[in-house]
Amino acid sequence: MYQPALIPSLGRYKIIDACAGKDFSLFLTHAREVLSCGANEQGQLGLGETQEMHGEPAKIPVLSRITKIDCNEGGIALDGEGRMYQWGPVSRDQALIAPQKVSNINQKIVDCSIGKFCFSAIDSSSMVWVWGDNKHAQLGLNDYTPRKTPYPLLSLKDK
Repeated sequence: MYQPALIPSLGRYKIIDACAGKDFSLFLTHAREVLSCGANEQGQLGLGETQEMHGEPAKIPVLSRITKIDCNEGGIALDGEGRMYQWGPVSRDQALIAPQKVSNINQKIVDCSIGKFCFSAIDSSSMVWVWGDNKHAQLGLNDYTPRKTPYPLLSLKDK
C-alpha cells in the first residue's frame, strides 16, 4: 500500500487544490497558478514539451488566474474569465503539449470536467457541452460518433 508523502518543493506554495491523472499530478496554488509533475510523454504536464518525466512540480507558464483544475489522461483548467484550457492526450490519436483554449463555446464556462478522452463543460446559460471520444456513447448523444469540438447536449437543455 502506498503512503502519503510530503513534496518538499511545494513548501513555498499554498496549495488549494490537487488532482491525480494517469501517471501525473496537477496542483493549483493560492496565486491561481498551476504546477504539474510526473509522466509527460504526451504533453500531459502542459509544459510545451514532451520530456519523458518531471520529478519536481513545474509551473505551467501559459496558465494564470485559474479557478479549477482536473485531470485524467490529460489536463484541463478553468480561469476566472470563464475560459477553459485543455492539454495532453485529447483523443486516442492527438495530444496537445501545451494548454489550448477551448473554442466554440460563446458563453462563459462555469464548470468543466475531463474523462478518458472526453470532456464536458457547462456555460453560464446552463448549456452542457460535450466532446471527445465517444466509443462507448459516453457523450450522451445517443450515438458513437466522436466530436472533436464542443457539442451542445440538447437533451439536458432547461432540465
